[in-house]
Amino acid sequence: MSAAIISADPSGIVVHSDGATFDPRDSYRLLALHSKVVRLTHVPALLVGFGCEGFTETMAMCRSPLWRDFDDMLGRLADDVHATRAYLRGTVRRGRPCSALVVAGGWSAARSAFELWQCLITDEDGDAVPALERLGDCVVLPMPSDEALTAAGFLVDDRVAITPDRIIDFFEVQRAEPGRSVTMSDDSAPGHVVGGFVESTTLTMVDGQPRIISTIVHRWPDIIGEPIRPGGGHVDIAAGARTAAVSPARD
Repeated sequence: MSAAIISADPSGIVVHSDGATFDPRDSYRLLALHSKVVRLTHVPALLVGFGCEGFTETMAMCRSPLWRDFDDMLGRLADDVHATRAYLRGTVRRGRPCSALVVAGGWSAARSAFELWQCLITDEDGDAVPALERLGDCVVLPMPSDEALTAAGFLVDDRVAITPDRIIDFFEVQRAEPGRSVTMSDDSAPGHVVGGFVESTTLTMVDGQPRIISTIVHRWPDIIGEPIRPGGGHVDIAAGARTAAVSPARD
């Protein structure tokens, strides 16, 4: 995935994400338009992955039958990310670097709350099992430069503020600032090109059952096979998982 804004509040999880797969080694040529959020309907949870191709999709297909609920999923997530990375390095990546960041959002019955967690695994970690880290109420990936945020009115008194009516404006800022992969792998060509469409995916609980709603809220005129050409300058931004105080966005 190239970019996402993921938030949690007492009523649910909301993910705004781009919907384009592109080739950074071929002028950011658009390869496909598709959703990148993995919806786990048998577990009240969503997975959002950044980095290696097909990471969360592969993990959901290969490992999710072992997940009985969100708390159980969190207990297994680090081991499953580690196992998926080993699988991809031996198949899709064939020994090449395979860094990835996975953000999991869902309902914790143990703590009676919607939560966000992340699992980051890099090539510098070797064969070690990655750590699982609790996130705040919102995570923005990638975070544009302070200069771009200030110019667009998103950085006020050193605080990032994104209101629901400016979600698309924020993606436009991300789109104008391609930078390195959020996993910071040396194998990753410059990446944060936002394209295709912006999808809103909401997870709520209705009568104790997970309800997931997805809606495309914005489209760009990107065509498969054509390079994605974002406006603005190409900025080498420092990427990574940075939490921010952001107003939850809802359709």
